[in-house]
Amino acid sequence: MNSHLAFQPNQPAQKVDSELKSALKIKDQAHQCSLNWFGEILNRKLYLELGYSSINQYARQELSFGNSKIGDYIKLTKKLKLCWKSWSLI
Repeated sequence: MNSHLAFQPNQPAQKVDSELKSALKIKDQAHQCSLNWFGEILNRKLYLELGYSSINQYARQELSFGNSKIGDYIKLTKKLKLCWKSWSLI
């Protein structure tokens, strides 16, 4: 288990700095991954197979997303999709 997954107070400054940077990197990677998975559900309309009539309904009920967060995820996944298309042309 990575040490940065378990918070331990009262550590030396360098240790706290290092652990914070590691945690932020993991958070960014997890956010990127969540966008990719959300995009997969959105683009393939997998929410239908999961019993929901829309991505909004799925995200509200299964992910506890509010309308603002749903909109943000949809916009970001569409931008990522455009990036992937652009990269595949290179």
